[in-house]
Amino acid sequence: MSSFSIDAIWEETVVFLRRESGLVLPVAMATFGLGMLILGFAADARGEGAAQSPVSGVNGLLLIPALLLTVIGNMAVSLMALRSRLSVGEALRIALARVPVAIVVGLIVAALIFGVFVVAVVIVTLIGLVVPSDNVTRLNEAIILSCVPIIWGQVRLLVLWPTLADGSMGPIDALKHSFRLTRGKTLRALAISVMFGLAYMTLISISQLALVPVARLLAMASGQGELLRVAAELIVAFIGSVLMMGWTVYLAFAYGRLSA
Repeated sequence: MSSFSIDAIWEETVVFLRRESGLVLPVAMATFGLGMLILGFAADARGEGAAQSPVSGVNGLLLIPALLLTVIGNMAVSLMALRSRLSVGEALRIALARVPVAIVVGLIVAALIFGVFVVAVVIVTLIGLVVPSDNVTRLNEAIILSCVPIIWGQVRLLVLWPTLADGSMGPIDALKHSFRLTRGKTLRALAISVMFGLAYMTLISISQLALVPVARLLAMASGQGELLRVAAELIVAFIGSVLMMGWTVYLAFAYGRLSA
């Protein structure tokens, strides 16, 4: 297992994106970007009162294609970073072929998270027998208690997507392999996860806060409110796609170094 240098992987990521962004960015826009647009559409529909309409369930179902697009984007971009001679079409074909395994992995992870939360609820309930508290307080305590193992698990699975994309392992083997690769690297993995999370939330929030008021003002002046709203969402989706592209390439190179 090779060393895990945050700076070295970052430099490798920058060099790759400067050289291959013309190929990788369209894939990121077609997967990450489209997924963000779908989620934005569903959120706007709920915000306009769709929760009281018969189609509210349909809006909720939009989460499924958005997640699938994100999964495909993670694996396709990872493959393009790991295999320099791989074409866009071949990367997408392999990513699509691995989607069933990725779905099973997602269900396993979701079940584990649910199990951790159930254990936290039991622990908090038992403590509540000694130190009485209301139900809301217990629920909050259970959420806080479950956060630690869940975050730890997510950090240990940091290179799960490139692991799934690059090999032919089944769901359990992929999870085990990801854990093995990040053994002894938890603090570094946590550090880069926090840095990316903060950068992503900051830039997306700034873009939304800057674009939405401008779009409203222009809409009032031109009467093209819907068109401007769509344009603002496209810009936010583009920014999100670029960030997710960089993050996915970074993790792919991290996986490559850890696997060496």
